[in-house]
Amino acid sequence: LRAIQKKGPRGKAAGIRFDEKISSLKMAKRYNRDIHFLNLIVHHEEARNRLSKTEWPLLLSDPLIKKVVSALFQIGDKRGEKWVEKVLESLQDPEAEKELREILVMPSFYGPGGVETAIREFEEKIEEIKVASLIKEAKARGDMAALNEALKIKKARAAKPYSN
Repeated sequence: LRAIQKKGPRGKAAGIRFDEKISSLKMAKRYNRDIHFLNLIVHHEEARNRLSKTEWPLLLSDPLIKKVVSALFQIGDKRGEKWVEKVLESLQDPEAEKELREILVMPSFYGPGGVETAIREFEEKIEEIKVASLIKEAKARGDMAALNEALKIKKARAAKPYSN
């Protein structure tokens, strides 16, 4: 990719590289909900245990992250090096293995007080996605009774205090 040249205040080329901008955009996109979810379940066993019982695939958009999360949940709630090795072996995909290794060397994004909040937020988001899906499906079918029921659920969820 070519460098984009801009003239600076003294007429010198500013040297802003197009590929650097793309790289920074990719990096920003990288720290989305999927990465936060993966980081949480890798570093916090209680999160792994609770979130494995949810409809977590609704939450994730990256197929590679879904594959890693699925492997983590399938291997179980064990800990230690042997558990990690079993998960890595089960992936059988160099890109997925790389993704997991990168998360393993990162620190947790969540401090002790933030883990429970993050778990609740993910659980709430999953429920929100499920209700939105009910609304969309009812509209597509033209089912007014189901649509009204889904809208009641949405309204009730919006009215209740944040807890789970």
